[in-house]
Parts: sequence; structure tokens; C-alpha cells
Amino acid sequence: MLSLILTRSLFARLTAAALLVGALSSTAGRAEEKSLPPVVTLPSVAREVTVAEAAPLVQAQTVSILDIRTAAEVKEQGRIPSSKHLDFFREDFSPVLKDQVKLDPAKPCLVYCALGGRAQHAAQRLAALGFKDVLVLKDGYNAWKKAGLPVEMLK
Repeated sequence: MLSLILTRSLFARLTAAALLVGALSSTAGRAEEKSLPPVVTLPSVAREVTVAEAAPLVQAQTVSILDIRTAAEVKEQGRIPSSKHLDFFREDFSPVLKDQVKLDPAKPCLVYCALGGRAQHAAQRLAALGFKDVLVLKDGYNAWKKAGLPVEMLK
């Protein structure tokens, strides 16, 4: 009789543990899904470019360069030389971009963030402001730096 009680008790504990593990793993999966950025369709005037495609354009100075990471990211990690900075999370991003950053909408504009997600959203805003050729740096500044390309550290 005692062994039957112990067996049932052990079975109940194992079942409870399995249910708990299942619940935790399904909750974790949902949290990961929610943290992924939404898929963005680039406007017709925008396209993704790889680091290998962007590097010669930057070196030849044939593109304007817009860094949309936060000020802390720029300060800690540096930036692509000659890039202008405007934090994408500013509430007044579009008006400041239009009136103060002074980029030529007729000139190709390379936009980047850390990984590429914010830059895709910024490409939509640049298109709305009349930019005709927007280049989104695929995999962002992290890919640029990983490739060993020039970076500029701010003082």
C-alpha cells in the first residue's frame, strides 16, 4: 500500500513538473516572437545593400550617410566616417531630418542602425520626404564593424 502511494505521488510530481516545463517553454517562445521587429516592406525607392556593396560607395563619397542609432550607441561603438547622426527614436525624427540634418534627397542616402531593423523603418520616412535612392545597410553597423571597415570614434 505504501509503495502504491509513493508511486502515485511520484507520478503526480513528474506530471506537474512536465506541465510546468511545457508552460514555461511556450511562454518563452511567445516572448521571443513579440520581441522580433515587425516585417517592413521597403518603399520602391529603397533597397538593401550589403557591406561589400556599401563600402566602395562610402569610400568614393557618392552617398550621404545617415546613422540612426542612439547617441549612446554611437559614443560607445563609433560610426561610419562622414555619417550624420539622428536618433530614430526622436519624436521629431522626420521634421529634424528634413529641416536640420541637410541631406540632399536627390543624392543616394545610405541609412544604417545596429542590425538593420530601424533603418528599414527610416527608409520609409526618407521616401516620404522625397528621397529618390535610399540604401539600407543589411545587418547594419555591426556587419560593417565585423568586416573590419573604417570606423570613427567620437570624443
